[in-house]
Formats: sequence, structure tokens, C-alpha cells
Amino acid sequence: LAANTLAQDWRNLTTPNSPASLIGLSALIAGNQAMATVPGGPVVFYGGIFAPANMPSDETFLFDGSDWSLAQATTPVEMLGRQRSWLAYNPVNGRVMLYGGSQYIFPLSDTFEYDPLSNAWTLAEAGLNPGVTSPGSVFAHTVCTTGNGVLLFGGRLSGPTLSGESW
Repeated sequence: LAANTLAQDWRNLTTPNSPASLIGLSALIAGNQAMATVPGGPVVFYGGIFAPANMPSDETFLFDGSDWSLAQATTPVEMLGRQRSWLAYNPVNGRVMLYGGSQYIFPLSDTFEYDPLSNAWTLAEAGLNPGVTSPGSVFAHTVCTTGNGVLLFGGRLSGPTLSGESW
């Protein structure tokens, strides 16, 4: 479905290459800085749960406004399939950041970056400042792009424990 803000309604998009039925995906619009060949950038999707099998997805999909493509992104380290994580565009390095999420019921605490130009995910912890703490294992949180980085807020830590922290 797509919202038509001018007509103030929704319309069903029929595309030739739609992904399988998924729930709990993460999505982000990658800006011109990250994907200069596509005006406005593609929408980047990662993960989710394949319905009805309830299996975590580790696939990256791109949507260009009219059709889907499986990114076939390279990952030099194992990147677990996950759901309920969020993506945000990092204006500092022109990459898409992914933090946390959950695999089945287990919260994750890793940080990955996707570079649309090289079509590759990399584990970002190695580049973060030593000794600086992180939000820990969290899923169902919210992230957004700020003028000089990314803001993460809230989420579920484990079981019924919720977070009200900003990072």
C-alpha cells in the first residue's frame, strides 16, 4: 500500500518483484548522499519474520518507488536475521545504521552499517569509541536521523522491561 498525500487516500501497489510475506521489518529512505544514482534514494528494508513460518529474515530489500529488488548485500561477518529493529540514515558517513532488534524472543545489541554504494553491511562496533557504553540489548525501539548523527529512544530490554532512555 502507498499513501497518496494529495488525494488523502491509500492505493495498492502491484509490483512485479514483491518480497515474501514479512512482518516486523525495518525500513528507511536512504538519502541522495548514499545512493546518488536514484533520485531521492531507494527505501531500504532489512529483516522481519517470514509469515507463516515464523523464521527471521536476514535479507535486504530495496524499493525504488515502483518495484522491489533483493539487494544481495555482502556481510563480512554473520548478521543474524531479526525483527523489530530500526534503520536510520547517518549523515556523518552516508550509511544506513541498524541497531539491535530481536531474533525470536532474544534482544540483540549489535550495530551494523549498510553502504548502498558498495551494497555491503559491516559490523560497526569496531569503529565506535572504546569505553563508550551502548543501549545494550533492545528491540522495538525508535531511531531517527538528527543533524549530526542518529538518536535512539526507548524499546523493550527483555521480558516486560521497557526502556525510557535516549542514546
